[in-house]
Amino acid sequence: MANTVMHDLSILQRLDQWRSIDDLAMGGSSRSRLSLSETGGIVFAGTICSDGGSGYASIRSSTNLFDLHHSSGLTLKVKGDGRRYKLALRCASDFEGISYRVGFQTGRGVEQMIRFNWNVFVPTYHDQVLAAAVPLDPSEIRSVGFVVVGKESGSFHLEILQIDVNTGRIP
Repeated sequence: MANTVMHDLSILQRLDQWRSIDDLAMGGSSRSRLSLSETGGIVFAGTICSDGGSGYASIRSSTNLFDLHHSSGLTLKVKGDGRRYKLALRCASDFEGISYRVGFQTGRGVEQMIRFNWNVFVPTYHDQVLAAAVPLDPSEIRSVGFVVVGKESGSFHLEILQIDVNTGRIP
């Protein structure tokens, strides 16, 4: 499905469109898993192992072209565990590269609608802000992801119920 232009984000219906990317590659021991939720979304859950530093776990959608230039941003419908997560968008189709991220706080067991304008996404590389990078181009988004980082070990659980495009400006 590479390079298929998508005008929406209906990727939540298929687990095979997502993959886990945890800190194992960096010598860590955090683990994440994906499953379908009973309500039609996906569950991103697992364990963060900080091992005296900071652990992370993440998921990323398959590489596609989400041409979202006609929209003003994204809206998430999530049910969290009280942790802070990051929504990550990538415009490159390779594994590395710039990730445009925005953080959001979840409530424990609370269903939330969270809206983001494109201008709140910050360009990062390995979680370091890139002040000189170009802003996010919504016509070039190639993948969507979620990241959880923790300095304390423990479990996490984020149910991603919906990802939609915004048609109007968010105040």
